Amino acid sequence: MSRQSFLQKPLLIGQDGSINNNELQDFSDQTLGFDYVQSPLKFKASQYTQDQIQQLKSYYDDSEKVQGVRQTNQKQSNTNMQFIQKLPVFLPNTAPMLLWKFIVGAMIVLIFFEIPAYVSFGQDLWDFLPLSEFLPIVITVDIILFLDILVEFCTAYYMHGNLVTDNELIIQSYLRNYFLYDLIGFLVFVVRSSLVIDNIRVLYLIFFIKYPPLMKIDLMFEEATLLHRTVRTIYNFAKILMVLQFCFLLFACGFYLIGTASVNNGINSWLLNDGNFGVILQKNQQEKFFFSYYFSLGTMTTTMGYGDITPLNMFECTYCLGGIMFAVFIFQVNVNSLFKIMEEFNILSLKLYRYRVAINRFMKAMQVPQPIQERIRQYLNEHWYEEGSRDITQEQAILLELAPELREELMFNSYGQFLQKVPLFNGTFSRQFLRSVSLKITEIRTSQGEKIFNEQDDQSIFYIKQGRILISANNCYQLKELSDGDIFGEYSFYTGLDRQAAAVSVTYCTIFKIARKDFIDVLSNFNEDFEIFWMQKDEIIYNNNLSVIYQKCWSCGSSNHYASGCDVTHYKPNLYQLLLDDASTPQVRQKKLRNIKKWRTLSSNLKLTQRIEEVVKGAPIKNMSQSASKQAKQFYVRNTINNFDRPYQFKNYYPKFNFDKIMTFKSVEDTQKLYGRNGRTESVFNRKSLFYQYQ
Repeated sequence: MSRQSFLQKPLLIGQDGSINNNELQDFSDQTLGFDYVQSPLKFKASQYTQDQIQQLKSYYDDSEKVQGVRQTNQKQSNTNMQFIQKLPVFLPNTAPMLLWKFIVGAMIVLIFFEIPAYVSFGQDLWDFLPLSEFLPIVITVDIILFLDILVEFCTAYYMHGNLVTDNELIIQSYLRNYFLYDLIGFLVFVVRSSLVIDNIRVLYLIFFIKYPPLMKIDLMFEEATLLHRTVRTIYNFAKILMVLQFCFLLFACGFYLIGTASVNNGINSWLLNDGNFGVILQKNQQEKFFFSYYFSLGTMTTTMGYGDITPLNMFECTYCLGGIMFAVFIFQVNVNSLFKIMEEFNILSLKLYRYRVAINRFMKAMQVPQPIQERIRQYLNEHWYEEGSRDITQEQAILLELAPELREELMFNSYGQFLQKVPLFNGTFSRQFLRSVSLKITEIRTSQGEKIFNEQDDQSIFYIKQGRILISANNCYQLKELSDGDIFGEYSFYTGLDRQAAAVSVTYCTIFKIARKDFIDVLSNFNEDFEIFWMQKDEIIYNNNLSVIYQKCWSCGSSNHYASGCDVTHYKPNLYQLLLDDASTPQVRQKKLRNIKKWRTLSSNLKLTQRIEEVVKGAPIKNMSQSASKQAKQFYVRNTINNFDRPYQFKNYYPKFNFDKIMTFKSVEDTQKLYGRNGRTESVFNRKSLFYQYQ
């Protein structure tokens, strides 16, 4: 209901003449939502009595006061929100954050070690340290713990795989999860460093409530060292040593407290025994701590000690038995952890060793030539060195387990990083399209001298992550050598035409590849990007404009052609100009009388062929004796026929298989006779004169 319609609606008046409270509340709710509210006296005031109007005015004034309070609170809330939103946001797992958390974690661990010793041995344990040196250390730790609370209020966190950077959500999450631990731990250490009261020393054990924040820091370093084998091994080994040392410290403190309690109750104790070290109870606190730790280390490691310090009452013996049983358990767990750490450290070397043995056995069984074996070994060594500890098969299996959105995000920020760097993609297509295309990127590796593509291939585009690629034209001359961060193959990728050049790897290369077919399949789902792609394609094909794909000639810098067709380094004749120049040249002709002599070549050759057939078939030659005719026959067969340039064969114009079209000879037998054994067809000098000589 609008404000105007509400104010014009008659108010319900009770039997006593007062206005109904529900009506007043509705009136207040309707009018207070407006910045400017007119007085109710201006709306049909004649319908109400003076008391009713006064009641309405009174309620209206009260409502204005409530509204003023509400507006004040709202302004205060807005001011607070503006202050919260102005707070800086620190990203987790960054190098500065890891350094800060390392300092905080080291402080917490040191306090964990110091609190049990302080509770057991008192403040006298630090008598060797002057107050002028002890106080700055304590103040520094207090400041670090306090600053860590402030930093946590501004540190982003992950929820369901997504980074939360909203300041209000960050503060709410920290208040729900770790704020209480950090605040109690900070207050306990402030009290411990400022008040020295022996009766409440045991309360300082509350500082161990900082264990969950310490585990959070430990998880951060586990993630940070995950890809660094040596650093991760050292870190895990250091954690095991700290756990063991903390167990030794707790056992030493407990053993000293039991001894002190025994002495106070008049029971013989190891503190009163006059052994190799004298009466330990008479020594200072530092020596008492040292001998307690000495006994703890010997008992928990060797489970028997050296006999110089021994428990002398039932309570001390019982405590030592419990410590020995706990030591057996804790050492078994930690030794197992150490074996796992060393196995994890050597797992890559063991895997590569098995691979080398397997491939060498295969090549030996198949009797592969030695040069090929050496080439394969060198390639695998380089491949494994460059690949490091990656397991491609396992990577692909894990990627398939991710949710589609997370997998797309991961691929876009891993393989698809070059899509955000190269202007060809980042400056042209939408971000959502590039995210989808990143799923189609494949990673390939090439050895030295391997051909990546030639003039005929699948028209993919390539990005060099690592290595050097040589581009050459016509497989004969080099154009340019590309290196990390360069792309190639973009012309055929856009136009769908044949390659302008070939690509060969100069070194071991890691290359990202996008097939043109996969690219267009994804492109069909994005209309705007689809139009941009085809517009660029037409611009390249019809206008030779390579600037739309950020390419130019490597020789002259022009964006109208590639280096393989550059006029500066290649001769390209202007055919139109050459034809024009030739047509414009005047022709000089000289009159010459035609020679009217007729040679009758066809008829002469036909007569010659017929005569040769007669000779071959044994027909006698006119005006010759029988012996002369026989000699002439042998001569023709040996020289003329075998080497005769047969008419109608057109050997110089057509291939030999056109011989079946010759009309002179019909049968295969005559053809073989004419050819002879070797099928030569060389001409014989003065064949016509020989024929006419015996005519």
